[in-house]
Amino acid sequence: MYENHRLLVEMGFDRERFLGDVNEGLLCCICRDVLEDPVQAPCEHAYCRQCIEGWLVNETRCPEDRKNLSLSSLKPLFRYMKNDLDNLQIR
Repeated sequence: MYENHRLLVEMGFDRERFLGDVNEGLLCCICRDVLEDPVQAPCEHAYCRQCIEGWLVNETRCPEDRKNLSLSSLKPLFRYMKNDLDNLQIR
């Protein structure tokens, strides 16, 4: 299912760019890379902005839990998640 959408847009930072393990919560639900320009759905799943915008061209539901989703419902990441992203160390 995700493969068709991945062809449209591939964003996110490769996990290999970072030192140590990256928390699963900091990975995009679509591309499975580290969040880049992240946004969060009301269901609390997080995505790279470009990944979810590409997904929502053809879909109206969250790719993880299939709840209704629209561009207007996307919000910035929770502060603690944003802080965790900012604290990742690049190789």
